[in-house]
Amino acid sequence: AVGHTKAWNHSYDVSLRANAKYCTLVSKQKKAEHFFKLSIKHSIKINRRYEHARTLYEYAAFLKDQGRIDEAKDVFFSSYIIFNELGISKFRDSIIKILDLQPGSEDVFREKIKNEKTQFTIKKSQELLHIPELNDIMHEALSVSMTITGASGSHLFLYDEDKEKLFHVMSRVHIDGSERDYSINVVEKVFSTGCEILTSNAMEDKDLLNYKSVSIKQLKSILCVPLRYNELVNGVCYLDNPLVRGVFKEDDADLLKLYLSNAALAIENKLLYEKLKSSSKEDAGFTATDQAEKYVQQAIDYLRKNLKEKLSRETVAKELNINADYFGKIFKTSTGKSFKEYLNEMRVKSTLDKLAYSDEKIIDIAFDAGFESLRTFYRIFYRYMGETPSSYREKKS
Repeated sequence: AVGHTKAWNHSYDVSLRANAKYCTLVSKQKKAEHFFKLSIKHSIKINRRYEHARTLYEYAAFLKDQGRIDEAKDVFFSSYIIFNELGISKFRDSIIKILDLQPGSEDVFREKIKNEKTQFTIKKSQELLHIPELNDIMHEALSVSMTITGASGSHLFLYDEDKEKLFHVMSRVHIDGSERDYSINVVEKVFSTGCEILTSNAMEDKDLLNYKSVSIKQLKSILCVPLRYNELVNGVCYLDNPLVRGVFKEDDADLLKLYLSNAALAIENKLLYEKLKSSSKEDAGFTATDQAEKYVQQAIDYLRKNLKEKLSRETVAKELNINADYFGKIFKTSTGKSFKEYLNEMRVKSTLDKLAYSDEKIIDIAFDAGFESLRTFYRIFYRYMGETPSSYREKKS
C-alpha cells in the first residue's frame, strides 16, 4: 500500500503513518520508527501541518510506550504547538491529559519542559565527572547530548596535541541504521572559532551552503558545539537530525553548552591522566651514559637559544649529529619527560613573566614563545598550569 500511494503526495504521509502503526502492532519497533520519521519528513515537505501534527502525536505515543519518556515529551510538545495554532482542541487537550498538565498556553508547557531539561542536564553533568573510563565518558556525552537536543545522530571529535590534528573518535548512528553524514567544514569552523553553529536547514543557510560537504550531502538540521572548559577548546560535538527542520532550539543549545563544558573537563582530565600514566613507564634496562647526559644538556641549551624556532626531536638530534630515536630515549631517561613535553613546558614557563607583568597581547606572547597558534598555546598552557593564560594573567594582576 505504501508503494502504491507514493505518487499521491496528499496520501503518502498518511499511508506511512498507518504502516508505522501496523509495525507497532506486530512488534516491529525499528521499522515503525522508520515509517514515523518518513511520514514526518513528507508532511513537512508538502506543508501538511495537520497531518504533521497527527504523526508527531502518534510518534510521541510510540516513544512513550517504548519508555523513552524525555523524547516523547519533546515530540508531544511539538505536536501541541501545531494543534494549538490550528485551534484543534481534541488533540491539544489529550496531550495535556497524557502529560498530566493543567490547561493553559504553550508557554506553561514550554516552561515545564525547560525546567525538567535543566534538572536533567545538571544531574547528568555531575554524573559525568564520576565515570572512570574515557570511552564510557565519550559514549555518555553523545547519548545525553542527543537526549537534550532531540538529535537523531551525533559525532565526537577530539584534538590530538601530539599530531596537532582534530580526529573523529566516536559517533552514534541513526536508529534506522543509516550511514552517518557530517560536514567536516562545519566541524573545523566550530573548532577554529570556538563558536557554535545552529541551523534549521543547512541547505538554505547562506553561510553553510558554500561548503561542499553540506551541498553534496544535502544536510539539514545541524547543531555543532565546541567542547569548551573556560577558554580551553579540546574538541567538537556535532549533532544532526536529517528528517525534521528546526529541531534544534537556542534554549537547547545553551543547555548543551553547559553539559559539554563538564564533558570537556572530564575528557581533558582523563586524557591527562592517561598521558601521565604512559609517560611514567620507563624503557626497561636503559641507562644514559656520561656522553648521553652531555647530549641532553647540549639539547637543552639549544632549546633555550632557539625557543621561537620550529623545533622537533628530529631537528635537534640532527643538530647533535645523533640518531633521533636514541636521542628520544636518552632525553626521556635523563629528564623524566619526552622531548615534546619538555619543550612545551619550557615554552609555557617562558611566558609566565610576560603574562603577569606586561601589557603585551596574549597572542603575541604565544608566538614569541614558539607556539604556532593561540589555540595550541591555550591548550598546552592549561595542561601544565591548570588554568588558561588569561585567567593566570587576571590572577596575577
